[in-house]
Order: sequence, then structure tokens, then C-alpha cells
Amino acid sequence: MPLEQILADSVTRAIATESTKYLFEILKSKISNVFERKKINFEHYDELAEKFNRYLESSVNEYRTIPTIALKHRKVYLEQVYQPLKILSLESDMYTYNRGTNQPVSLDKYNEEFFEKCPKLLITDSAGMGKSTFLKFLFLSSIRQQIQIPVFIELRRLNAKHGVIDEIYKKINFISSDFTKEHIIELIKDGDFLFFLDGYDEIPGNDREEVSSNLKQFISYGNKNRFIITSRPHHGLNFSDFEKFEIVGLQKEEAFELIEKYDKVSGYKLHENLVNTINDAKGKFNEFLKNPLYVSLLYLTYRDKHELPLTQAAFYRQVYDALYSDHDLTKEDGYKRQIFSGLSRDELDSFLQQFAFRCIEDSINDFEKDYLLNLIKEVLKNGLFEKKVEPFEVFKDIVQNVPLLIKEGSSYKWIHKSFMEYFAAKYIAVDPDKVQFLENLWENQLTYLADFSNLMTIYADIDKRTFNDIFVKRLLEDFINHVEGEELTENVKILKQFNFQRELLLVKERDSTEAEKIFKPFTDIEKSFTNRYGIWLANKETDYHFGSMFYPMIDEDTDLSLEILAIQGDIKSFYNLESLLNILLAKRYPFVQLDPGHILPEDIKEKLYNFRYKFEEGSWNTLHVAHNIQVAGTEAEIYILFIARAFIDLLILNYDEAKKYLDKLNANSKKSILSFMKRTEKN
Repeated sequence: MPLEQILADSVTRAIATESTKYLFEILKSKISNVFERKKINFEHYDELAEKFNRYLESSVNEYRTIPTIALKHRKVYLEQVYQPLKILSLESDMYTYNRGTNQPVSLDKYNEEFFEKCPKLLITDSAGMGKSTFLKFLFLSSIRQQIQIPVFIELRRLNAKHGVIDEIYKKINFISSDFTKEHIIELIKDGDFLFFLDGYDEIPGNDREEVSSNLKQFISYGNKNRFIITSRPHHGLNFSDFEKFEIVGLQKEEAFELIEKYDKVSGYKLHENLVNTINDAKGKFNEFLKNPLYVSLLYLTYRDKHELPLTQAAFYRQVYDALYSDHDLTKEDGYKRQIFSGLSRDELDSFLQQFAFRCIEDSINDFEKDYLLNLIKEVLKNGLFEKKVEPFEVFKDIVQNVPLLIKEGSSYKWIHKSFMEYFAAKYIAVDPDKVQFLENLWENQLTYLADFSNLMTIYADIDKRTFNDIFVKRLLEDFINHVEGEELTENVKILKQFNFQRELLLVKERDSTEAEKIFKPFTDIEKSFTNRYGIWLANKETDYHFGSMFYPMIDEDTDLSLEILAIQGDIKSFYNLESLLNILLAKRYPFVQLDPGHILPEDIKEKLYNFRYKFEEGSWNTLHVAHNIQVAGTEAEIYILFIARAFIDLLILNYDEAKKYLDKLNANSKKSILSFMKRTEKN
């Protein structure tokens, strides 16, 4: 081990020991105070505090090193390769005209002041943005700073029969007849804990509803504590009293800093050439640079081939090739590790496809060793391999030689969930039943598409034609029919593009205290809103959120600004519009665009983004647009700028681009490989 890593290791251990000793005293005092106050007969305060302290020490040891695909054969300390991330509120100032106040929050440590203001935090973002690493970093930082009593829980370990309290009880591992789970609940009710809850989206699908209910109950009676939940976006994420944030993508310079950190640990000295290659590509890799996972994949693939892939699927393929080949630039003798199973690159790829699909099918990414070996055995039995292969040999290959699975504690998991999704996508693409599978996914997108979102983003690279036929073509036909459902004057056309599968209700409010009452947590918003304004959403399926916008007024005699309350959301009767549009945006389909500016004429667009522009209030009291409400002749058609402001930062379908793309799809669908045979016969 290099001297730098030895020093980092010893310093980390020393800090952890000092911090956990401090927490031991806090815990001992807390246990005695709570149990005495509750008149709980218990005499083992020191032993229980010591057990909890050991849990913290083992957690520090577990989370201070991380697996990183870019440096797979090295023990990597989190702090050596961690690039500080920023988070951005999805709610604060969401509807205010002064949107500049909603600035990203940079977290290069556990920020006590910030988390005191936001004690319940929900951080969502797409695959590879570093949510788990970010949470581990904050956990370690809170221990180092001796802030509260931190507990880290991987939500994938929960199921219908094993809830949060069960997991905490298991982690503490204090076996005593006079210590029960109810005692843990009493300690948690007393407060001072800091819960890091990682990976809501990884809760097994069949158990998610029950686990969510258990989790919400746990949070409710632990209300004096702080909670941070991470997840990919998911329709089940209904934690109404949590502040919602997303991770801000890396800036180009930050991505280059991360590459330099990999270089310092690996010694490969790729930074300069890789950065030059990226800069010479003139923006082709900008989207990849925002994502920490993809930066690490760029590093690995460049190390192996000195060239960079252009699609997500190509990324994963090149990473797999690099891991299988195992070219190590620090060795000059060309040494390669032996593949124990004897499976060729393509055979192991085939195994991984079947194995990954089973993992998706069974909603599992946490394997005890015996279960994993049995699953490998089943996949091998069903696969068409030319020779007999031992499950344990494959196990060693996918853990050691081509390390797509890693060991965490006593169990194993995919090194990153997105690799499981990549191989599963490949499996679906060659399966005879793929069309039926994808049609079922289309028909049941409200239930399944959020879970399959990243998988389908990768699938679109692998089998674009089928993806277009089932997802893109049907969406465009529905959208175009919707827009053309009314005579297309300019403003009607704009509004019909806005309200596809969406609903928006705006009302004027001159008394800010009334607005505060309506939007106060735990109030019945529908009832309060209807009582005050006499109107509510037309679609009960609308998954709404709420907020307010402030508009400067042109009339100097009135207030400087007018507050407008907004209820807005997607209509969840068939479409999972958010997941579907995000997939299409990631694949750069030209008809999906961020912000309404792309579909507005220049005069309206100029006013839209001028947040000092003074509005003429007009005589309207409510503006209401929805998928199933006619817009022609309504006040919404007249006051379209008020409507457009509410759609800033939302994904919008562009009618003109949609028409062009659908024409292109229809033209291509007329082409057939059979036409070649027909031409040959004539000749």
C-alpha cells in the first residue's frame, strides 16, 4: 500500500476512534436518562452504549473505503476520490419570479446550519449521480464533527418482514432478555439521532408499499430526529413533510478534478491526454461529464482503449471489455488474471444478461453468498453453454476477475445498479418475447416505468427501432391528436402543447396569510383551496404540487407585486409522463425540450425570461388549463404569459418537431429487409 494511503488510513482511524469515544459518552447518558424517565428496568447502560459504539466504528471502517469501477484493484478511500457535490431545491422559490434566490447548496462537509434548517431531506436524482457516495460522505463527516448520533441504513435490506427498527436492532446486535425493539423506539422518540436512509428505489418492488408504510411510521414517531433519504425519482416517494432536493450535475472543471483524483490514486497519468481528448471533441461528452459514474467510466475506457464511447450502452460494453481484458497500465509484462470458469468474453456476457434479468425480475440486489451461488447455478442450468461450468468458478469471476459484484459486509451486490440494468436490457433486446414485454411495460407504465427508467434509457441505445415503435410512435400519435383537437390559433397551439397529460390551476391571492394557511403542512389542501376559491382540479388522478408566484405589476398604485397560487401536476391516468420524457430527453430526441421558450414566439419569450417585466394584471381571477379542458375562448388563451411562467423548468413536447419525427418514423417503417430479396428475385 502506498505511503499516502497508509497515512490516510491511520488518520481516518484516529479521527473515527476519537469521535466514536465521544459518542459513546453521549449514548450512555442518553440511554440512562431515557430509561430512567420511562421507568424501564435496565442495568446494562455501558454494554448497550458500547455495542452501539462498535456499530459506529464498524460503519466507519465499512464506508471510509468505496468501490469505484475506475480503480477496481485498489483499496480506495472515499476522501481520496470524492468530488464535493451540490444540491438544488426542487421546491424553494419554485414559483417565484426571483428564481435566482434558489442557488445550489455546496456540501463539502456535513453542514450543521443547513441541516438544522432542513431536518427532513429527500435527495433524488438519476443513476450514477453519486447519491449513495454522497450520503456516506455526510455520514462520515457527521461522525468526525461529533454531530448528533448518526445511523446509516441501506433501504434495500428492508422488506415486509424486516422493517427499520428490525434493521437497527440487528446492527446494534445487543442480545439481552431485558432489551427489546420497543426500547429502541423509546430512544429514537427522545431525539438526537441522524438517520441516513439510502436507496428508497432499491426496496424490493413487492414489499415497497409495506416498507414505505413502516418507514413513514418510523419517521413520525422519530420526529425529533433528522432524516436524509436518497432515491432515484419514483412515484412512491410520497414524503410530504420532506424538503426535496436534487444533485446538481458536475461542472466540466469539477469532472476534470475528479479525473485528476483518479490519476493520483492509480498512477496511470491519463489526466492530461484524457482532458485534451474531451476538449477536442467539442462538447460531445458534456452530458457524460455531469455524472460522476460516467466520469469514472470515461477514465476506465480511456485507460483501456484510448478512445471514448458516444452512447450509454457503448459505455457499459467498453467497461465490461476492459474488466474482462484487465489491462493494467502499471504492469509492463502484460499479466492477465485467469478466468476461473473458462467462459469466453461473449459467454460470460450471455450469463450476465440472464443473471441480471433474474435480479430485475426478483427485485433483488442484495445476496447472501449461498443464495447467490444457487442463483448462479439456476442461470447456468438454463443457459446454453457448451461445457459444464461450476457455479463457484463463475462466482469468483464476477467478484474477483470481472468485478461487477462487490462484497459489502456479509452480502454481495452489483457494483452499481446501472450495470445490472445494462445487462438486463441486452437480455430483453434479444428475447423472442421482447415486443410483448415492452408493450406490457407501455400499458402499465404508471406501475413499472419509474423502476425501469434507466434500463429503458439504455435499451433505447441497444434496440432503438423497437423502442421507437412501442414508446415513441405511440406517444407522438397521442400528442399530435391532442394538439390538433382544436383549431390551432397561435395561443391555442401553445396551450395544447403545455397541457398534454397535465393540469394547472392559477388563482390570485392578495392576502398572504391565507396562502400560508392553505399550504401549511398536514392541512387538507383540496378542502382549504376549494373553500376559499370555489374551484379545484378537474382530474382526480392529477399528481399535483403547489406553490406561489410573485408578479411585478404595471399599475404603480397597487402592490408592487401580485401573488398567484399554483396547483400543478401530471395527470396519472395512463402516462407516467415524467419518466417517459426524461428517458427521451436523455436520448436527445428533438421533440422533447426543457422550458417552454422553444415553443413561444419571440415577443412572449422575451417577457417570459425577463423577471423584472411588469404585468398588466387583467380581470381574471382563475386560470385553468388541463388535458381534457378546451382552451379556445378561455381567459387562459388571453393571459398565456401567466401560464407559460408556470411551465419554466418543465419538459415540454414540441408539436412541430413531433410531426417531423413521426413522419420520419413512418417513412422508415415502410422499409423492410425483405425488399432486398424481392430485388434479387427480379434480377
